[in-house]
Amino acid sequence: RGRAVVIDPIDLAATVSSDRGQLKAERFEWKSTFGSAIGQGDLRSGNADFEIDFGRFTAMLRPVVQISSTMLAGAAEGTIKWDASADNVWRLAGTGTATNLLITLPSGQSIKRPSMRGEVEAVGRWGGQSLEELTSAVVTLASSGLDMRAELAQPVRQPSTSIPMPIRVKGKGRFETLAEAFGPWLPPELSGVSGGYSLSAGGEISSQTMRLTAAAIDLTQPGAAYDGRYFSQPSVTIRFEGDYLWPSNDLQARTLTVVGDAFTM
Repeated sequence: RGRAVVIDPIDLAATVSSDRGQLKAERFEWKSTFGSAIGQGDLRSGNADFEIDFGRFTAMLRPVVQISSTMLAGAAEGTIKWDASADNVWRLAGTGTATNLLITLPSGQSIKRPSMRGEVEAVGRWGGQSLEELTSAVVTLASSGLDMRAELAQPVRQPSTSIPMPIRVKGKGRFETLAEAFGPWLPPELSGVSGGYSLSAGGEISSQTMRLTAAAIDLTQPGAAYDGRYFSQPSVTIRFEGDYLWPSNDLQARTLTVVGDAFTM
């Protein structure tokens, strides 16, 4: 469209072998000014190390992609390893960290986190050509004022992103952290959010939908200023059982209970 596009130099190198019709990368390497990835392996076993500079990556793509009013900054790095043993037990483990994350939306609002750390562990059964069953999986996410843990509730056969995964989620943290992360989606009249929370929930998740079937939330000293008025409670508990589907927002509650010092529903 008449705009100049300059792609930073990118080096790609790979050594690939074929064993009885199966391809395996003895080594692959991708290097550039905005990121790198080095590793080896196939679906059965392998490892990879990666790092990316979101700011440099966004600046390079700006002339190509319509992101002129969006800004992304920060850096991330991590490592991941997976392997299937002689008895076809498949294991995966990975860690990653992100620092100085900043996302500026077209509206001018920003989402920022100084640091985040994530870990993933998974165990499954290897079927010779692909993962036959995902037996267990745990994902944790930690940041200042935010700790989340999600785990697979039961084994899943022939796992893929389109198959709903039954999960259990536990978390705790501060409302100030949530308000900072999700500020662009909160009402502008809402300010001064404070207090702590702990939650546990169960449901299913896939690349297309999310289903919530149960949730228990305990709020400690929750408070918030809304439109010039301040609301607070010593504690609030919320219990939910039913079905909530996202993104359709369909809700069917078998039981919904809210208990506070000043009200009960």
